[in-house]
Amino acid sequence: MVTPDIIKALFKGVVTAHRVGVSWASEWTPALDADHSQSYPVCIWNVPPSGVALIPSGNGQQSAHDLFGIVVAFKEKTDTDRLPEERDQAHHRMEVIARQCFYRFRELYVLDSSTYQGETIDLKIETAPVFEALWDQAGTMTTGTTMSFVVRNNIPTPCVDGYFS
Repeated sequence: MVTPDIIKALFKGVVTAHRVGVSWASEWTPALDADHSQSYPVCIWNVPPSGVALIPSGNGQQSAHDLFGIVVAFKEKTDTDRLPEERDQAHHRMEVIARQCFYRFRELYVLDSSTYQGETIDLKIETAPVFEALWDQAGTMTTGTTMSFVVRNNIPTPCVDGYFS
């Protein structure tokens, strides 16, 4: 069964394989999770939304397919005396890297099915990625982009009878 931790591992594998050397962090609560010694550029995994899609499967039935949100922030550190042009360049660079990671993830797990830890990975893009600029968060001089999109597991959820008595 494909789970949120598998989706996270797949996306992390794509990000950390990028030739630029993007580091990885998981940050849900900045006060508790932020690593101030992390190297840049960095991709930060944020709180992932999830859900279930009910899809008509004939005979008046519906099949359930898991939905997994991917919400990440690609950040680059900038100098405290940075110019607007340097901010823009950092943002553009992070957005390009985010797009490249999306395209690679799509190549590996959407356009073709694969296997990860014995699980068949067969995904569909449910919502296209949205990119939003971010800059100079409180206490930091970082610039970049957030990216969010949703994937659907093309394989219907398995029967859960075995989990109940």
